[in-house]
Amino acid sequence: SYAGAAADSPWDYARSKWEAEVRTRERFPRCTIVRAEMLYGPGDAMVSHLAGWLRRIPVIASPGLKPACLRPLAVEDLAEC
Repeated sequence: SYAGAAADSPWDYARSKWEAEVRTRERFPRCTIVRAEMLYGPGDAMVSHLAGWLRRIPVIASPGLKPACLRPLAVEDLAEC
């Protein structure tokens, strides 16, 4: 699903993910829904790009942004679940 899925979200995307979760739970009550924040795997451009920057400069500044915790999930780990 989506980490920000919520019935009262101001974003259509997040509300649609919430609705999908509700319908999935109705049909499959024992299911597990994973709300991944970021998936990565072989050939992934974003994580590879970020890793390259971190190798050169081990600090990322985010002026004006509130602190956030990002928990990337490997596609292989998701598939294994």
